[in-house]
Amino acid sequence: MAKKVTESFLNQLLPNFVIEHIGIESKLKDSIEIDSPTKGGALKVYFDSNDMKDAEIRISNAIELRNFMLTKIEELKKKE
Repeated sequence: MAKKVTESFLNQLLPNFVIEHIGIESKLKDSIEIDSPTKGGALKVYFDSNDMKDAEIRISNAIELRNFMLTKIEELKKKE
């Protein structure tokens, strides 16, 4: 089951806020894609549709990560 993402975890995970690849567990065969690459980036989340609670957590975490990344990018743009 997915766990809730904390801000301290994000800071450790994303010190430079660039993720090139995330491995996908083989049991996560279902996916949903939100937005598009031209509108701030597409977000694709893999999940098991037989476990709705876990799927909801994964989707919420992915949205939170995307928002965090976009905020960090805007902060860096202001520093330039």
